[in-house]
Amino acid sequence: MLRQKLFQIIPLALFSACLLAANEISRPEGWSVSNLYIYWIARILMETLMFVATYLLVSLVPVFSGRPIISVLTAALFSYTPFVLAIIALDIIIGLPELGWSPNTVQSHGSAVTAFLFELVYLLDNHFFLCMILSVPLLFAKHNNFDNIDDDLGSSSQVKFEPKDVTQNTSSVLLPDSGELNSPFFKSLSPAFQGALLRAEAQEHYIRLIGTEETRMILYRFSDVLRELPDELGLQVHRSHWIAYDGVKRVFRAGGNTRIQTVDGVEIPVSRRFSKTVMTLLSDHIDDAASK
Repeated sequence: MLRQKLFQIIPLALFSACLLAANEISRPEGWSVSNLYIYWIARILMETLMFVATYLLVSLVPVFSGRPIISVLTAALFSYTPFVLAIIALDIIIGLPELGWSPNTVQSHGSAVTAFLFELVYLLDNHFFLCMILSVPLLFAKHNNFDNIDDDLGSSSQVKFEPKDVTQNTSSVLLPDSGELNSPFFKSLSPAFQGALLRAEAQEHYIRLIGTEETRMILYRFSDVLRELPDELGLQVHRSHWIAYDGVKRVFRAGGNTRIQTVDGVEIPVSRRFSKTVMTLLSDHIDDAASK
């Protein structure tokens, strides 16, 4: 939910801008207090836009998938130089050489390149601390849909389904010919997936689709596949596992953890966050006997 994330990030950016403006000891000649606040708000919002845009681009790279901290640090690094250039341009446009690049700055440092390097060092802490503040919703939000597959369904999965769904006949879960899975992703599978889909498993940057007639590895984001799968056909039980209702043989507890035995003879873990939902929706499959 990109819009939701922006609604969380923008207030942080505005708060940071107002804090910087409030702590400004002096202001340019002829500027009112409101001018100072407008300047800092414009500057921080511009920096925020660059950071968020870079973060979104970085999150599309498979190597950064599921690694929000590395993604944030990489985005902060790659957005830094464009930010410095933008600030220099902004200061020149509004006539604030003391805050950016001026002839005096160039003279004191010997060359334009040296002046720019000094500017890079001068703004370094400002940029990285701000990026760390802005990254709080990306790293710790409950529903992170940018790139964290751990939180794609979140606790909302506990209220999305009704127990009666468990008794529904889902034997027609076919890919991609089933009308219930009429989505661009499943239609794009070539050749068509044979048989009924039993479960899906995330493996690094790939997804393993396990069905009644075939097993296939595809290069795709697990969070995107979860959005393609209809809620009435199955549920996510772990950050790396989705299972169809027809794919469940039994649900049991082992060593204090909830586990599912699938119809194809595999045991998959159930995350603590999904345990209550699994025990409710799959109550017909619960087996108190320990796993052999």
